[in-house]
Amino acid sequence: MNNSETRMQNTSGWMEDDRLAALRRYQILDTPSEQDFDDLVQLAAQFCNAPVSLISLVDQGRQWFKAVYGTNMAETPLDVSFCKYSILEDEILVVPDATKDSRFENNELVTGEPHIRFYAGAVLKTSDGFPLGTICILDSMPRDATAKEIETLKILARQVMVLLEMKKALYEKEKSEERLHFALDTSAIIGTWDWDMQSDKVYADPRFCRLFAIDPERGRNGVALEEFEKAIFADDREAVAAKIKVAVETASDFSAEYRVINHEGEMCWVFARGHAYLDDQGKPLRFPGAAVDITDRKRWERKQAARVELNERLRVIRRTSDVTFAAAEIIGRTLEGARAGYGEMSEEGDVISIERDWTSGEVDSIAGVHTFKHYGHEFARRIKAGDVIVADDILNDPLFAEGHDNIKKIGIRSLINVSLIQDGKPKALFFIHDTKPRHWREGEIELVTEMALRTWSEAERVYAEEEMRRALKKAEAASIAKTEFLANMSHEIRTPMNAIVGLSNILVSEKLTPRQTEFVKTLASSADSLLDLINDLLDISKIEARTVELENIPFDLSAMLAEIVSMMNVRAAEKGLSFNIDDECARNRFFVGDPTRLRQIIVNLCSNAIKFTEAGRVDISVVCHETENPQIENIEIAVTDTGIGIPPDKIETVFEKFIQADTSINRRYGGTGLGLAITRMLAKLMGGQVAVESVVGEGSTFTITIPLPLAEEIKELSKINRASDPEQMNENWKKRILLVEDYAPNILVAGSFLEEFGYEWDSAKSGSEAVEKVLAEKFAAVLMDVQMFGMNGLEATRLIRAYEKENNLPRLPIIGMTAHALAGDRERCLGVGMDDYISKPFNPDDLQDKLEKITGLTKPD
Repeated sequence: MNNSETRMQNTSGWMEDDRLAALRRYQILDTPSEQDFDDLVQLAAQFCNAPVSLISLVDQGRQWFKAVYGTNMAETPLDVSFCKYSILEDEILVVPDATKDSRFENNELVTGEPHIRFYAGAVLKTSDGFPLGTICILDSMPRDATAKEIETLKILARQVMVLLEMKKALYEKEKSEERLHFALDTSAIIGTWDWDMQSDKVYADPRFCRLFAIDPERGRNGVALEEFEKAIFADDREAVAAKIKVAVETASDFSAEYRVINHEGEMCWVFARGHAYLDDQGKPLRFPGAAVDITDRKRWERKQAARVELNERLRVIRRTSDVTFAAAEIIGRTLEGARAGYGEMSEEGDVISIERDWTSGEVDSIAGVHTFKHYGHEFARRIKAGDVIVADDILNDPLFAEGHDNIKKIGIRSLINVSLIQDGKPKALFFIHDTKPRHWREGEIELVTEMALRTWSEAERVYAEEEMRRALKKAEAASIAKTEFLANMSHEIRTPMNAIVGLSNILVSEKLTPRQTEFVKTLASSADSLLDLINDLLDISKIEARTVELENIPFDLSAMLAEIVSMMNVRAAEKGLSFNIDDECARNRFFVGDPTRLRQIIVNLCSNAIKFTEAGRVDISVVCHETENPQIENIEIAVTDTGIGIPPDKIETVFEKFIQADTSINRRYGGTGLGLAITRMLAKLMGGQVAVESVVGEGSTFTITIPLPLAEEIKELSKINRASDPEQMNENWKKRILLVEDYAPNILVAGSFLEEFGYEWDSAKSGSEAVEKVLAEKFAAVLMDVQMFGMNGLEATRLIRAYEKENNLPRLPIIGMTAHALAGDRERCLGVGMDDYISKPFNPDDLQDKLEKITGLTKPD
């Protein structure tokens, strides 16, 4: 026995061989996928906001997945399984970060694909204590499990076990009933008859006579055929007579299945076979035959049909009331009762609430609230005790003596009640009623009991799913509220920040005293730091909420890198560093992806490299690797510095949120510790990864590898979506910009920038004013604030585009300005007809570049 097995036995009280035997009794391993199990892993993933969820069963040497969500894995070797540790726990195992857990830090599922970081698994445990496996959730990002997520997994684990128990019970019942079916076919009662057609008398043995409620002595001496025919159930009589007639007329075999009322007044099923004989002249002579009582077989078939029908209907049912009604209808029809239903009992067990019941039409529904003591105190006591109550004739049963009047009101004479108890407390009641006295057979009582237990477990499962859906809806609403809050906070913070950053930039270019210049630069630097923090927090929130929307547009990678180098060269020169790039493989080539997010990643890596390098150099290198798909290349971008380096034991730490390799680094260099966390998250969203190599005191290399599809060659990418003809604009229109903004400080800032660029400008303080000015005057372009009181920028743009279309006018370039900077902002701007988008606070150079690209106008001399 290995160490793991020894630990299992010592801490949990079970042997591995016994546990494996218990698992195999469920006959579940290597079975096809089933919707019921698939639904549960989908619920787990959605409610717990996890990309992957599994139902994992621990077999000998492997873990096998009964259901998967978010992955295509079917099984894994046991030695890399998280589940083998989970089953040693009492209920649940949570691993916040597998890279920091000695059990998993070297696991190939952690060090390689799928890069598991977070794991939470709830144990699937049998009633006798054997752990079979888990239902678990996985994520490639470290985090902890919330109390609600843990409770969710526990609930779903119980539902998995309910399904497994039902499948096991069904399998065992099918095997048992196969044996019963064989026994019934070989040992049923056989009776014989001989019909003398010339005297029209039937001579029958005692067994046949009892089936037809005929006195055996009379049957021995001969009884008219008519008396036997009277015993046949009315609905079957005509069909049986027709078959007898055919057999007599053609001297052929006769066989039929039909119902009769036996000597005890009960309905029985009979299978009869015979043959009609004629004399030499073709006249009817004799008709001997035999009959078998197939009542038990028919009951078995009806029970099987009821189970199959219930299973089929439960597959598509998603509401608790539908589950209980389906079971009531099936049991009512199968046992030919007058009413059937299911109700939830109060905690004290004295009141039942029936939401919906089934009736045959003979009686009315009793849906509503009922108090058991109205039907007798002893009856109420036995309900609370969890007894199965069977009454063949209620009005002659002392149990109901106190409640005759109330029982008469609901129109019943016989019943079966199955009371369902959990942890000693009454939970629910399943019942079938009939309007006449009847002897309930053992098999009928067993079927009602079985249906009651099945209905209860299914109702509990569906209720849990309903609760999950309700909770998921609440979570989605909370997520929407959070998104709206972030959007509003972003707008409220960025709007004044735009004025602060903009005015700081303007003041720097003014003639100031050295002291004033120092103050303004400090103000600008502090504003930039605050803006970086706001951007990082928004990015983290969007990524964790999985609301980041990546673009897929053509872009020039080399041109984008050139812009980054141009920007970073200034920062590097301030520290005396050289900044170099080798992007030979990317030149004059276009790719499809999200250039904004890729630029964010590279700028972050370059900013860190410059920040943590005091002397030497920072280099960017680009390598393009071919893949099996000729339309996709793996682009490897490495940023190398000669900075302080990172200790080996801190390599993974630098990618964690709000954490830096050394707390003293924050005091010396500043920063939130969010940049690299965002970088890795964004790279993963883009299908890539980030790696780092570092030597303390010598420097670091951060490498991002991202698959990018190739785009068709585009000669001038800047002309994509260009709105109008620059030559015509230069010829006919003044170089005037309409600035639409309702916040006075931002009008001052943007207007100052436009003047610095050499443009003339006019302003509008609302969307409606902007529309009026566009219709009355000509402008080279419009800078349109998106969020304004009254008519917003989106609606104003729609009206302008509609006016242009109706009057066949050239398209006026419109650039949206928004302080939201959240997922979907750019799409919303472009969707209403804007030509570009810039978020506040904006960099003056970015604004100038966008104006030049969108209008085709260069900065006036």
